[in-house]
Formats: sequence, C-alpha cells, structure tokens
Amino acid sequence: MVLDDLGYNKISEKIGYKKIISSLNIIFKKYQPDEFDHIIIFSDHGFKYTREINFSKINNKLYLYNEDRANCFLFHREKDQKYLDFENKLISLADIQKIYINILEKKDIRKNLKNRKYVCFEDHLDFRYSNFMQTEIFGLINKKNIYIRSFDKALTLDRNGKFISNNVSEELDTILKSETTFAKKLEYFKKLPPQQGIVFKPNYYSDGSKRFIKFRYFLQKLKSLMKRFG
Repeated sequence: MVLDDLGYNKISEKIGYKKIISSLNIIFKKYQPDEFDHIIIFSDHGFKYTREINFSKINNKLYLYNEDRANCFLFHREKDQKYLDFENKLISLADIQKIYINILEKKDIRKNLKNRKYVCFEDHLDFRYSNFMQTEIFGLINKKNIYIRSFDKALTLDRNGKFISNNVSEELDTILKSETTFAKKLEYFKKLPPQQGIVFKPNYYSDGSKRFIKFRYFLQKLKSLMKRFG
C-alpha cells in the first residue's frame, strides 16, 4: 500500500520496510518472540519498480514475472534462536504442509523437503476479482532458468534475469499443461465477463497509521499541471 501511495521506487520501499517493522513491533511489544515456539512469516510474491514496469511495457510484459516476483520467501524462527538461516532450495507451496508436520513431530523443518528439478507457478495480470483468481501467466523455474508463458508469448531468462530466448518450448509447455491450468484456461478466458474492481481500499496501513492517499493525489495533480504548462 505504501508503494501504491508513494510510487514504486526505492524511497517508498524503505518506507514500506519501516511500516512492516512498525507492524511487527506492535505484536512484539505485547508478546516476546520467545513466547512462541515457532514464528513463520511467508511472502507470496515480490514487486516491481516503476522503471521495471515501464521496461516491461516497452519490451515484453512477461518481464514482470521474473525472479523478483516469482521468488517467494519463508522466514522461520525457533524459540531461543540467535541466528538467521538461509535456504535456497527450490521450495514449493506444497512443502509448507511438510514443514508444519516436521514442527509437530519435532524434526528439522527441512527434513524430507523435496529437492525439486523445477517449480511451476501461476500468476495474474491484475488484482481484480472474478469467480476465481484470473491466472493468465504460467511459469517454470529450474536451477538455471525461468520460463514464463502467456497464451501468446514465451520468455526464457537465466536466474539473474538476463534474456535468453523468446521461443516457445514444447517440452516446457508440456510440463505446464500437466502441472498448471495452462492447458484449459485459454478458451475459458475468452468467455469471461468484464471483471469487477477491488471491493474496497483500506485507508490505514497494517500498523494503524493513516495512508498517504491525499499525498498521492497531490503528486498526480502536480504532475498533470507540470505537463500542461511544461
């Protein structure tokens, strides 16, 4: 929401981090971290700076779905833990259940997690609501590359985001068709009715402080005047 209000740039990102810290502080002022046996924080996707969004508009919209957005992270802290652990395996949402089971069985949370050859994902072009989430972007990540697919285009990048190819891979398409909804979505989406907008926009950040909505409106007006009299 901070990025929505102030723009997708590094300054807004830093303010957003402060809002996250502020929100966590509200919790941990009431409860000490060691009151919990385990703390798990999960991120479902990343974001893009405005310059990256503009780059994708000019070059290829599929750049929006590279490692920055598709790479989720899981933060886990055990009671009395004094250090941070980093896990860089290809982990799927399917592993979350196994992590919980390992916790309940008092095992290492990484035990028996699959070291996958690849992970598939589905994503959407916007955040509007329909009968279900409108996933029109599909992808596959392996140890070396990330393959991103829409219904009419493909993009292959290396894991650092460098361009490799725009060619469609029949082999990888076959995997996407078997493990995602890629195969059956094309005809369905042609028949979808116009989608509704977001149900509501909250006026406060998660830490209870007021959003910068008016400031965003002022910036938009200022930019409009500058273009007009430019």
